[in-house]
Amino acid sequence: MSLMLLVSLLSSPAEAARVYWVGEPDDANRAAIARTVEGATTAPFAAIVPVVPATDTMGLLGEEVAACKSLFDVFDGELQVMARLQKATSDVQVLRSDADRQLLSRAWMMQGYAVQRYFQDQVGSEKAAGPYRTGAGRDAVITAWANAAGLYGAAAPSPGDLPDAPARLAFDAVQASVKGSPSGTVVVGALASGATVFLDGQRISSAPGTRVLVSAGRHYVHVQVGETLLWAYADEVLAAGTVRVEAPFGPAERDALVAQLASGRDGWAVPTAVSAVAAGEPVYLAVPGERKPRLLRIDGGTAQAVPIVAEKQTDGGPLVRVSAGAGWLSSGDFFLQNVSAGAPHLKSTVNAATPALGVGAAWQIGLFEVGAGVDAQVTLGSFHALPTGEGATRAFIYPHAAVGVRYGQATVGLQFPWYLGVGGQATVPLVGPLELYARGVYGIPLTLARGGGEPEFTPTSAVSAWGGLALRLGGQGP
Repeated sequence: MSLMLLVSLLSSPAEAARVYWVGEPDDANRAAIARTVEGATTAPFAAIVPVVPATDTMGLLGEEVAACKSLFDVFDGELQVMARLQKATSDVQVLRSDADRQLLSRAWMMQGYAVQRYFQDQVGSEKAAGPYRTGAGRDAVITAWANAAGLYGAAAPSPGDLPDAPARLAFDAVQASVKGSPSGTVVVGALASGATVFLDGQRISSAPGTRVLVSAGRHYVHVQVGETLLWAYADEVLAAGTVRVEAPFGPAERDALVAQLASGRDGWAVPTAVSAVAAGEPVYLAVPGERKPRLLRIDGGTAQAVPIVAEKQTDGGPLVRVSAGAGWLSSGDFFLQNVSAGAPHLKSTVNAATPALGVGAAWQIGLFEVGAGVDAQVTLGSFHALPTGEGATRAFIYPHAAVGVRYGQATVGLQFPWYLGVGGQATVPLVGPLELYARGVYGIPLTLARGGGEPEFTPTSAVSAWGGLALRLGGQGP
């Protein structure tokens, strides 16, 4: 399996939509994208370039080669050499240079020498040699030597690699078998701007259509732009098989995509290289915004603007509001009913400041709201009490019904002591369940009968308004 395929399988679920953020989103932007493209994986825009992670396997391999040299002087040290170099060479995924190829070749030569020296003419039959050979019986070859002989641009072994004549003769036989087998082909396809192609550590032509014959066996092909790895293959090339090198999307293509996105429009042709990023999956670009992000789908050849799904509102339900605030109440009766007590003929006499409290319950259905409540204002001031029977009151109590929309309703009810109240109320959400509220009532005078032969009493009208903070429990949020 190629390294690039392995990275793809580990990093992207099949057919999962991907969203690349062009900028840093806040929580509201993230929530909007989650609603609009459900189940999508998200990543920063820099991740749109399919970079292959680089590891220092060559450094570790060099350390193992150096450490294994002395093991040939240890009893059965060949077994340790085989096992340690099997792991170290298997970890290699990229050959970046001729030096890397030479180091890997030296490691395989050393491992193969350990196999040949330990098993000798039993390589094809000994069970313990199974992990280190290809084939069985007389046709068996030492895998490490076959890999070394098949590398593109492989150099002949040095006396240090194969220190004795039997080993050199055995390697020559393996090399002849590898070179005499049908070749495979490495074919260069579409590449990103500025990309270079390396085959077994040697740079080859990056022109599309380039074909390079290689010996059947394990090979290392990669594409890089500068020091960035875009694509890598570390696997077998079969006899008469073909490995196609494709890495059309790189840093330059990413920057061109950003330039298109900066136009602020949609409908533009998406660069062909983006299809390599899409790989048959929905791919989106998201640009954070103050109120909502901008979203474009780019895997269909044309950039398409995608409407952001509005935040889903709950179905509503019951709520309770508890409110407190302050306001104003005006009535001519403050003067008329208190003139005998010395109420002055001033505007301040008929206008009172009032603290206010309220409680209400309602039911919301979408934007519609219906409910009932009780509001109380208490007038302050020397002449802002009204006579009621044997006493006086400063309390204006307003039990009422309310009907309207979420943020504003009309109200109607009795306003004690003497009125039919008609008014309205409005709320503005703040944070969480906290709201600002404002209310007003026009008190229509009610004629009251008086006993003992006294004439009927008709008060003057009253006007009041107040506001403050309310705590909402239940119902819909902002």
